[in-house]
Amino acid sequence: MKSEDGEIRVWAAFALMRIDPDGLIRMADMLRMLKDEDILVRRAAIIALYELKAKGPDVVSACLNMLNDKSLSFPASWHNCCLAAEALGDIGPDAKEALPALEKVAAGEDKRLAGVAAEAIEKIKKASTKPSTQP
Repeated sequence: MKSEDGEIRVWAAFALMRIDPDGLIRMADMLRMLKDEDILVRRAAIIALYELKAKGPDVVSACLNMLNDKSLSFPASWHNCCLAAEALGDIGPDAKEALPALEKVAAGEDKRLAGVAAEAIEKIKKASTKPSTQP
């Protein structure tokens, strides 16, 4: 996780996903990797969080940061934005704060990315309106 080599950090993210499938032990490491200077490390971390179905305010914040990261070049930025939007959609109602950012992406010029963002918006809103199953 602290190697100078970005490729090793990428493999570390995938290894953590397999070793700790519930993500309980290494969530902090994954969140830290989302801020890595290496785009591939950030991509590996968002994939791992997506696969783990990670939730919580820290994950929402990290996904929002990835959606708003303008320092990346295409296709890396496009792929990471798609993964972040999909993760936010899967988080559901707890990702309501992401709706303005997702709406901005959905109104953008890239139709494929806009479609992914629109789907995430729909998932968040749909999950927010479901009646509670708790007594």
